[in-house]
Amino acid sequence: MWHVTQLKGLPGTGPSPQQFSATGSGMHREGVVFEFVSDSGESWVGNFQSGLFGETNASQEIQFDERFVLVFASGQGYLINPNNRQIEKYIGGAVISIHRMKNEDVIVLNHQGIKFEAVSSSGTLWRTKRLSWDGFREVRFDADTISGEGWDASGDVWSSFVVNLSNGQSSGGAYHFESKEL
Repeated sequence: MWHVTQLKGLPGTGPSPQQFSATGSGMHREGVVFEFVSDSGESWVGNFQSGLFGETNASQEIQFDERFVLVFASGQGYLINPNNRQIEKYIGGAVISIHRMKNEDVIVLNHQGIKFEAVSSSGTLWRTKRLSWDGFREVRFDADTISGEGWDASGDVWSSFVVNLSNGQSSGGAYHFESKEL
């Protein structure tokens, strides 16, 4: 089992940190830094480049199981196998907030303030349609649903929505244009 801690910055001594970037840009600049320590005492430091929005509150680590850790660096998700220090999958890129479900193996992501996505260590479970032009308010997570309001720019109003947490099906919302998945 690995224990992960977000550091305030790159350590001044020790081995060079492992570099991670979803886009290939920003390598070898300080990003969001995490230290990985195994139960056996092995340790290493990872430097993770930030997501599209730069500094957001979405920087944290989530231990899915004994094999994988999901690290968020200012909105960019990295599903990491800490044993071999490899990225298994990229998640997000513009995640604004993260909500851990009662089922510890599932988290729900707020993407860009316009839609939601549920993920586990096996990948994406569901993704909603676009529910807002730009942002949510009054978001509530209940046992079976997410509810709240999305901004409707065409009417300059907030419009209610509800999302079923078991399958991602939604009703309501503020974005009413037919389009391909965003």
